Amino acid sequence: MKQLISVIFLCFIISNLSSQDVLTTKVDSIFITDNASDIKKIIPEQTKIGRTPLATYLSEQSSSYIHTSGPGLLSTIRIEGLEARHTPINVLGVNLNSPVNGVKDLTLINGILLNNLHIGDRSFSGGGNINGWEFFSAYNTNQNAHVDLSYTKNKKKLEYTASTAIDYNLNRYNYKLGDTESQRENSQLINYTYSEKYRFITKKSLTDLILYVQQSDRDIPNSITSTYDEANQKDKNINIIAQHARSLKNSSLKLSTAYLFEKIDFSSFVVDTSVSRNNAFVLNIEWAKEYKHTQVKLALDNRYDRTSASFFIDHIDRLEQSLGLQFQNTTIPNIILSGDFRSRVLDTQNLFVDYHAKAAYKWRQLSFYTSFRKKNYLPTFNDLYWPSGGNEDLRNELIKTYKLGLLYKPNSSINASVIAYQNTGKNWILWQPNNMGIWTPENINNVHNKGIDLSVIIKDIYKNGMVDIGASFLNSRNVLTDKELIYRPSFKSYMTLSYIKNKVGVRYNISYTSRRFISTDNALQVDAYMLHNLSVNYRLSKLGFHLHVKNILNTSYEIIPYYPMPLRNVTFAASLKI
Repeated sequence: MKQLISVIFLCFIISNLSSQDVLTTKVDSIFITDNASDIKKIIPEQTKIGRTPLATYLSEQSSSYIHTSGPGLLSTIRIEGLEARHTPINVLGVNLNSPVNGVKDLTLINGILLNNLHIGDRSFSGGGNINGWEFFSAYNTNQNAHVDLSYTKNKKKLEYTASTAIDYNLNRYNYKLGDTESQRENSQLINYTYSEKYRFITKKSLTDLILYVQQSDRDIPNSITSTYDEANQKDKNINIIAQHARSLKNSSLKLSTAYLFEKIDFSSFVVDTSVSRNNAFVLNIEWAKEYKHTQVKLALDNRYDRTSASFFIDHIDRLEQSLGLQFQNTTIPNIILSGDFRSRVLDTQNLFVDYHAKAAYKWRQLSFYTSFRKKNYLPTFNDLYWPSGGNEDLRNELIKTYKLGLLYKPNSSINASVIAYQNTGKNWILWQPNNMGIWTPENINNVHNKGIDLSVIIKDIYKNGMVDIGASFLNSRNVLTDKELIYRPSFKSYMTLSYIKNKVGVRYNISYTSRRFISTDNALQVDAYMLHNLSVNYRLSKLGFHLHVKNILNTSYEIIPYYPMPLRNVTFAASLKI
């Protein structure tokens, strides 16, 4: 703790240094990403400010796999066959994933966080509002309602946005198993969020401040074959995140600090009551300098977590500090060499070394790259101590990733990419049912993920049209048993056709997810499914109407066995700018 306090003191000293006339746009210029196409997904108008659940948007508009039990329930993302805990959810450079469960529920990400979101190597933007107030309300035929109110004020040196939203979901939806159609009623959700963002702009600096408060109460249904009563979970999150970027002479400095509070109150028939609280304090310092052909960045990251839970004997403190060096070199024409080397110290005792190296070559409209990454991951506290299945003997994971990428961009309207990857995991932590049917995490000594991601975006079709196509092929195996890992689709794809003209916008989406094995011997599986979705938007000067039809063909499907998903459902929405 003394080390953390000393670093905070150093932060205040550095922040008072005099600045020079160097544009702050170079602050993020050497941030290393594995996204070959460098495409920033722009969240459409009906999605920004949390209007369409982020999990729904990603399941329709990306080849990443969204693992969910249903509307309003826990939803996590799995990219390139990795676990959700391997994917950081970043806002202003701060990872929101806590050491308790290691993941961020996409269902609970709302409001201003959507405008500042990085999921792994992918960035998202909500587009921002014009000055003034905006009111939005939506109703879904599953008896789910959403209301939000936002306010934006943009001045020369200050940008301010505030948003508040309420979700009330009864989730009374029709589903079908076999030839029998029934209705599900036991998954109520009440979710409230309030968020604010301040951006202060000067000639030599840029400062962002985000306040995000979220509180929810939801019933979590057991499978329709279970004799147990449903569970209940209450979540509370408070995030205060600040970032200050300042230009120095031929260099730049960035300071990020955050306080993250998370409380989860879970109760069920199996687990009587489980309450966990996590308080996290984050301080990151980055200094970047640009030479003739080389950019260098030094990063000092500090995170202190203090966790207490009803299934701990006592609270747990975790202090993680890391020192990183990033560089990017362009000495050779059309070739970019970059690297990221990081030394991490846990509780001043355990030392981990992570690194990432990348080489890229551009020839006319084509860009090639290859990269290698090695990273260590710690077990979460739920992995270690969860009352109905925790495993205190778990070892740290070591994941190595190899990638080859090809990008084709002949003009501003066409963007295509192919990425081949291989992940090898040592001591891979995987939750799976044991011989007694109790889910528990275990280390798998050797896991291989191999896959290919394809993406094609064609804009300006007949001036106002766009086609977005993506596909992902995955082979994820336990090398020892030569069996596929559970809940890994071997193929997932989507295609979106959109056309906007004058006041009307239409978007048609088709997504396909292949079968997924649900037992370690690959004897059981859930079937593949294809969904068709349609969105129509109509906007007057200040009034907008939105229609979203999900699962048009009334497909019966499951993501998790015996948790049937809704049949055809419709969302009606309206927005008013004041």
